[in-house]
Amino acid sequence: MDAAMDLGARLAEPGEFTQRRFMNGHIDLTEAEAVRDTIDAETDSQLRLANAMREGALHRKISMLSDQLIGVLAAIEASVDFSEEIGEVDPFPLLAPMKHVREECRKLLDTARVGKIIREGLRIAIVGPPNAGKSSLLNHLVNQDRSIVTEIPGTTRDYVEERADFDGYPVVLIDTAGLRETTDPVESIGVQRSRTIAANADIVWFLTDAQEPVDQAMWQFDRPVVWIANKTDLASAPFGFIGISCATGEGIPDLVKSALEFFDMPLGIAIQARHEAELIETDRELALAQEVLEHGRPPDLAAVGLRSAIQALGRITGQTADADIITRIFRDFCIGK
Repeated sequence: MDAAMDLGARLAEPGEFTQRRFMNGHIDLTEAEAVRDTIDAETDSQLRLANAMREGALHRKISMLSDQLIGVLAAIEASVDFSEEIGEVDPFPLLAPMKHVREECRKLLDTARVGKIIREGLRIAIVGPPNAGKSSLLNHLVNQDRSIVTEIPGTTRDYVEERADFDGYPVVLIDTAGLRETTDPVESIGVQRSRTIAANADIVWFLTDAQEPVDQAMWQFDRPVVWIANKTDLASAPFGFIGISCATGEGIPDLVKSALEFFDMPLGIAIQARHEAELIETDRELALAQEVLEHGRPPDLAAVGLRSAIQALGRITGQTADADIITRIFRDFCIGK
């Protein structure tokens, strides 16, 4: 390598070979992003999603929507430029493809949440009173002693975060400090952090001791909650709780299965945050153009919104993306590929 560079060669930049394929028109930006997702994949579901996107699932969808809008725009511009030859355009037949594109944009936007979860992992906050077995549950699921486990309540003062693979799906488990009133200033900070983590998680696992059931009405979370009773080898789980035993492993497969319900959708297309912003703009611009046509205003005013919508879709695939967007995407690649 030193000899080659002495003769004028240089090391490849991050993502350079994929970027060259994009710049030469062999792939679009969504497929380039999928190359990065393929490299970063840690679970089967992440790899399946990356493969679908790399094979052009989103590219084909966006291209189809863009072509429909280009057809509408061409009809409007033709009527403006050649009104004497072809007459004025009838706006109402143009509304159907615009409405269809808006509907498809909303369907794609609905995939943003599951896309984020698949790529980053389903964030599960394990909360509950002290000594209920939260740390034991985390250790059992990640198959290692990641959290300290003792008989002394309040052992966990800060949160512990660990990634896990649930039947091919990525999850992020967060063991938190026990929820209770305390005069210990350090533990108080941990309790407050537990509440913050629960508020920002995708779902909350509220874990309690089956021997000491809690009143569910006392605990309110702005997230889906799974109620879990641990130590069912010593007592039965209350009604409405998933019973588990960290000591024997009983019930834990049912708990994992309940988490997998949050992944219940096909993995053909799932957009990223960058795509989400462009789809929102596409829908907004089409709404304005649609209003122009519905209220009988000059059709060329609708052309402004249509052009903006086409530009936004083009930024997803890279057709109209500026250099800053392209640089930002490829700088996160590994060296070379």
